[in-house]
Amino acid sequence: MIRLLADIINFCLSKEYFNFINALELYLQWLISFSILIAKMAARSNLVYLNRRIIGPYEYYEHKVLGRGTNSIAFEGRKISSGEKICIKQISIKSPTIHKMVQTEIDILKQISHLNVVKYISHFERGSSIFIVTELCEMNLETKIKK
Repeated sequence: MIRLLADIINFCLSKEYFNFINALELYLQWLISFSILIAKMAARSNLVYLNRRIIGPYEYYEHKVLGRGTNSIAFEGRKISSGEKICIKQISIKSPTIHKMVQTEIDILKQISHLNVVKYISHFERGSSIFIVTELCEMNLETKIKK
């Protein structure tokens, strides 16, 4: 990038009607145009890794939001080794009370095995968040009720 800038400046300075300010302005215009082009290409591509997060053997993308709660957000994710789709719920722990409630939720999910209850897979604690990994339900409750 610096080499390109130097080439542009040298070219512009070799012309009598250009000065350093004109060369710099030309370079900045080119840089902005190039940045916009790259952003457009990334938006069209399925290979966007800018918001990819890895938690244990799982990954999720911040733009694949399934739902939000007061202290949590659920993402569609996948198990890296198998590609199996999963749900990752990130819960912000803002107090010991919330931590205890989340731990209770995890304990209950671990014990329950029922057709109408989401299957618990795993959980992780990172910083001030707890991540609960569950099976991904392809249909939400609202869609089920409408059918």
